[in-house]
Amino acid sequence: ETSDDAIFSYQPDGTVLSWNAAAQKIFGYPAAEMIGRNISVLAPPERAHEVQHGAWLLQHGKRVPPFESERVTREGRLVQVQVSTSAVRDPAGNVVRIAAILRDVTERKQAEEARAWLAAIVENSNDAIFTRALDGTILSWNAGAERMLGYAPAEAIGKPISFTLPPGRQPNLARNNEKVLRGESVAPHESNRMTR
Repeated sequence: ETSDDAIFSYQPDGTVLSWNAAAQKIFGYPAAEMIGRNISVLAPPERAHEVQHGAWLLQHGKRVPPFESERVTREGRLVQVQVSTSAVRDPAGNVVRIAAILRDVTERKQAEEARAWLAAIVENSNDAIFTRALDGTILSWNAGAERMLGYAPAEAIGKPISFTLPPGRQPNLARNNEKVLRGESVAPHESNRMTR
């Protein structure tokens, strides 16, 4: 009852037998409304086969590895979930119920999608975008940097940022690091870099 995950059980035919508080919080159905109802109400039409197939596998002694999917709330909102199911057997070995744990991974999936979008923007930018460690070692190098300066990522990553500076010019690493570590930004400025 204190879990943040939806934990419930249902008969092999899909009839819900138990329903915890987190299941109500995630899916919007109170226990009194879900117990006795078929668990398939949570599955979008294109995912209905997952519930039936999982029950069939468990009844036939097969393991269903955890997987990610979508389920529908009482209000019709899609929720990204990680699904784990297991069979509960009687002394004769018959499956009498299926225990399910559904973890809401919607926020994690949205964060992954946002990171993927950001990575795509950085990689496809015409600007040279790279990251460096505090000591000036290059950690990442996008396609724009390769086009602008002529070095492939494999040639630039791991080198000091100073390798792109004209001879005799020293990077302002210490000053810039101090600003960044204080939570300040380094103001945009014009500079010269050496191409390959």
